[in-house]
Amino acid sequence: MKNNIIKLFIVSVLIVTSVFAQAQEKDYSQLTKSQILKLTYEELIDLDFPVLLSLADIVGMSTDELLQLAIVSASREEESLIDAPLSVSVVTGEMIKRSGATSIPEALRLIPGVIVREQTPGVYDVHLRGMDAPDPNGLVNWTSNSLTLVMVNNRIVYNEYQGNISWELLQISIDDIEQIEVVKGPAAALYGTNAVTGAINILTKNPNRTEGVQVGTYSMMSTPNMVNTGVSVGYNFDNPFSVRFSSHYENRKRHYVDYYMMGSQPIDANGNNFIGASGNDTIGRVGFVTQLSQRNVNIVGGPMINADVPYINNDKNAGYNYNQNERFPNPDQSLNKYSFNGHINYLKDDIDLNLMGGYSNADVMKVFAINNMTALSTDVEHNMYGQLFGTVKDVNINIDYNSGAFETLGAGSALKGRSSTLAGDVFYNWQILDNFNLKPGVSYRTSNYYGRILGSEGYDYNTFSTTPGKGDRTNSTMSGYIRADFRISKSRIIGAVRADKFQYPDKTAISPQLVYTFKPSEDILMRASYGRAYRSPFMINLFTDIDMQYEGSFPSPSLEALSNMRQYPQAAGLPSFVPSMPGITPYYNASYKGTEVGYYDVKTQKNVKPDYDLMYTDEFELGVRLKGNKNISFDGEVFCAIYKDLDVFSRVVLYTDPLVTGNAATDAATLGWYYFGDPTTLTLNPEAPGHTEFNTYTTTSFVDSKVEPVQTGATLSVFGQPSNKFNYNVFVTLQQTYINGYYKLNSYNFVDETLGTETFKHEATPSYYGGFNFDYRPVEGLNINLNGYYYGPQTLKLSSGKESIVEEVEQNLLLNSTVSYEFYDNMKFFVSARNFATGAKRQFAIADIIGESYMFGLDIDF
Repeated sequence: MKNNIIKLFIVSVLIVTSVFAQAQEKDYSQLTKSQILKLTYEELIDLDFPVLLSLADIVGMSTDELLQLAIVSASREEESLIDAPLSVSVVTGEMIKRSGATSIPEALRLIPGVIVREQTPGVYDVHLRGMDAPDPNGLVNWTSNSLTLVMVNNRIVYNEYQGNISWELLQISIDDIEQIEVVKGPAAALYGTNAVTGAINILTKNPNRTEGVQVGTYSMMSTPNMVNTGVSVGYNFDNPFSVRFSSHYENRKRHYVDYYMMGSQPIDANGNNFIGASGNDTIGRVGFVTQLSQRNVNIVGGPMINADVPYINNDKNAGYNYNQNERFPNPDQSLNKYSFNGHINYLKDDIDLNLMGGYSNADVMKVFAINNMTALSTDVEHNMYGQLFGTVKDVNINIDYNSGAFETLGAGSALKGRSSTLAGDVFYNWQILDNFNLKPGVSYRTSNYYGRILGSEGYDYNTFSTTPGKGDRTNSTMSGYIRADFRISKSRIIGAVRADKFQYPDKTAISPQLVYTFKPSEDILMRASYGRAYRSPFMINLFTDIDMQYEGSFPSPSLEALSNMRQYPQAAGLPSFVPSMPGITPYYNASYKGTEVGYYDVKTQKNVKPDYDLMYTDEFELGVRLKGNKNISFDGEVFCAIYKDLDVFSRVVLYTDPLVTGNAATDAATLGWYYFGDPTTLTLNPEAPGHTEFNTYTTTSFVDSKVEPVQTGATLSVFGQPSNKFNYNVFVTLQQTYINGYYKLNSYNFVDETLGTETFKHEATPSYYGGFNFDYRPVEGLNINLNGYYYGPQTLKLSSGKESIVEEVEQNLLLNSTVSYEFYDNMKFFVSARNFATGAKRQFAIADIIGESYMFGLDIDF
């Protein structure tokens, strides 16, 4: 029996990996799984029997496999997980499939230190260690994660419009994944800006991994309505070329249809008149409604939704579309996407090059852009890319191009944009001595954006469309970096530094990193690290240039209240409404200006460009990995991160017409100027001859603040394989975040340094979260998986632009179970229950209730 097992192992390794023959001698005791799979038959047959058995254990999903997995993200070179110098976790494609995960973000719940919340079915909010929505006076836009670098085969995929990740636009599916590696903590010295809380690197299957024809699918259907299918086909030729093509289609319905209204509504959750305690119609609170109707109003009390006719303000700078059918064309749908991906590999001698390309298109309902009405927006997006990456001897290269477009229908079809990005990175892996390695490198990245909110020239305000072609807002980054790795005895010292020079702002960010590891035995690794990482400037921060006008009514209680603007602290918000004064129409004009556009300083009567400092973090971390026996192993760390130069999107100017002659230039001496909490008395003369308008103007821009969030915490992961039939992983993160030096706003909602600052606990990030994954194989071919994800209570605080919003998320435990049966070689049928037993809850405060679902599917991979 033992001989048959050995023979079977040898034959299987030969079939899978003989094409990857390597002639040089190897230290077999240090080989990773991927290196073992490249051994030839001749090399295997010459091995001693104990060595062969140990290699079989590694390949055959033994207890030690997790620590022996080859990873590249921690050092940009292949090494075993136990030797990784940073806090790194990895999950393989096979582990993801056994868990029954339906998407890449859901698969990240299997990794310690990752916060994953489902906004609408299939649409996710993902953070490493949190730090989401740190500004309770920020808009809903700033809940999206702009601090984590996400890559596919080292290709950066974040959206440079606002720095968020559009997970639905990834051209790959679970069927394409070889493994996902997550580096927690600052990783800018390795990968560049935006790796502030860490980096997520998704590595796809290489078509040269097997011989001959390759066929795969990971497809499923579920109730409530969900269809999710990924299929692939490939071929490894006898020559150096191999190819693989894949496609993905996904359609999901919402489990419960409702909308969080950003402004107070005159109707209740069922669309009926809101009746107050007095028995009269009144204005209700912000909150959820189960249906949209013409009685819904936007946050400034503007035109109600009309299901048939779009509303277009006479002022083309407003250009908002309030057509209900266009804003929410499919209220019961959360996600509809399709994508294609192709991969060609060339492998010969010291050359390993890959050419990849793909296209994706998605209609998605998610929390992204403030739309003056609801937290959810219906977005239409598409993206295409091309990438060349690989190694030529010791030189690593990556060149990629991305192009796409987005339309946030929820903000009116006026909010459209087009983008293109070209990036290149090359570094040299220079092994100077056996124990000393240098990696010098350079990179370049340039992005072009074109859209209405960026003030692009040629935007058609009548058709709400952009002109195809090159973007007219550009930002480029030139970078250089070097990493030194020195090993002596049981110690390892790594030092790295990276310089990123931006076109806008004209500044250079220096990101250092220092790591020390000590390995007293083969089974223990202790590590200490310090790193700094910057967040890059985004298009919306730099180039926002938009002016809007809303027709309103005079605020109550009366016009007399306007005689002294100090008595009207909410002039720019128009919070309540009474009939307009005959012959005079009030308008609310709002301007939003990026730091490179600047704003008009009413005191100096000059245009001002704020001094924009880049946000960054300094983090310190201690960690240990302990490879115990088959029953139990540990991986844990403690960390402290200090964030600095957090920018805020705040009002900087408030100006109101004096209503004297209606000519602002003539009446400059009597204008009411508002600038950083310095209001002056305003005298009104509403009966001035010829005056027909009353205008309030506000300007909002990005302002540097003294805010310094501080986050401390610890993560522990315990895993093992007590028997050949059972393995487990249990992990938890405990952390707390405080916002120090938070600016105070005056009654006009301006940053006012004279009011001092305050410190408070940041409650939008859970103080505890984690998960578990149990895998049981009672008989050959049958696999039973139970996994769970849990998080503590959270409180989301933000602004709608007019009102403060406070919404709670209660603690939650998400339970999932998947049973799969291999009915033929590499062909599995599975059934799965997702989010069962614990009830339907909101995972993201102002988004959807996520209910349970039950599905069946097919997994083929050969």
